[in-house]
Amino acid sequence: TIVSEAVTSGIAALFSKGAIQRGSKGTVTPDGLRPEIYRDERTGRPPAVARLDWKNRVITLEEQSESQRMALPDPTHDRLSFLYGFAFRLPQGKDYRFAMTDGRHLSAYHYLVIGKDSLATPLGNLDTLKLVRERGEDGQGSEVWLSAEHHWLPVRIRVTEKDGTVIDQVVTAIRY
Repeated sequence: TIVSEAVTSGIAALFSKGAIQRGSKGTVTPDGLRPEIYRDERTGRPPAVARLDWKNRVITLEEQSESQRMALPDPTHDRLSFLYGFAFRLPQGKDYRFAMTDGRHLSAYHYLVIGKDSLATPLGNLDTLKLVRERGEDGQGSEVWLSAEHHWLPVRIRVTEKDGTVIDQVVTAIRY
């Protein structure tokens, strides 16, 4: 089980107040994390839920009273299992392709494994593996740095939104 809670603070809270609560539950397999249920709740929006039925290879997306079922590709991650799955299995090769759900949609993702990078953080300099999702036609892109010293946990995530806004998160502490 993975749980994430985020609340706007600082200057961002002047423009938008809100909270995001996400939860992912699943199993650990030889291929890494395999999510079974994902829930995304945001201030002012109805919750979105994805149910991943690996036995029957079906994903069900639920929002309000609407539900849609579709084929479940392998691998499929949710917004949380994607980031923490590297602790169990690193991508093989230079390309990492997978499907990802946010509870509302199922989308194809493609990350390039850039390679080793040294990253300055509040924890000190960390040896990392950098992955990049180049900006697509929709303008979105992201970069993820995984720490070799910390079981390949993400220590920096930089996301570029459709409107060009950049959200940059850098680790400040890791507690085991």
